[in-house]
Amino acid sequence: QQKFSFTDFKFKGILGEGRSGKTLLCEFRGETIALKSVDLSKAPSYVLEEMQKEVEIYKDLADIQGKYIPKLVCYGYYGG
Repeated sequence: QQKFSFTDFKFKGILGEGRSGKTLLCEFRGETIALKSVDLSKAPSYVLEEMQKEVEIYKDLADIQGKYIPKLVCYGYYGG
C-alpha cells in the first residue's frame, strides 16, 4: 500500500458538493485528479461504509479504469 500525506495534494478548486462531502480538483504527484473529501466527524455513519463499498467496486473494475470510468489513483482516511 502506498503512503501519502494530505500535503501531497495540491488544491486547484471545487468540482462539486454532494450530500456527504465535496469533490475537489487537485494535483497529486503530477497527475490531475478529482478528490472526494468527507469530514467523517460530521457525516452520517453510513457515509464511510458507502465510500468503502465504492473503493471495492473500483477495484473490481480495474480493467476498465481510465478507459470507461475514472481511474482510482489512491484512497485513504484522515481526521482527528
